[in-house]
Amino acid sequence: MDNILKELKQVKWDKLQHVLQLPFSQRRKIEEKYAGETERKREGVKYWLWNCPYASWRMLITQLDWQREHAVADQIRGYAEKLTGQFTVQSSL
Repeated sequence: MDNILKELKQVKWDKLQHVLQLPFSQRRKIEEKYAGETERKREGVKYWLWNCPYASWRMLITQLDWQREHAVADQIRGYAEKLTGQFTVQSSL
């Protein structure tokens, strides 16, 4: 968890809660219990790791790109799991 927090240190809590796709009720609980940005981020990441069955570096990268946090996404792309399978585009000529 600490490695994730280290890599996401530039992402503000307001954006991170969307990157992690935290439910509104959980965001509210975290915000009521923790006043500091660091504590909120730690609890958000902890919740995400324990409750998201698809939690991965690749998911983080995708969500960071969606939230326009491209610099952070770029810095962690090397951690992403290798893709498996093959994608091909078929032409219908």
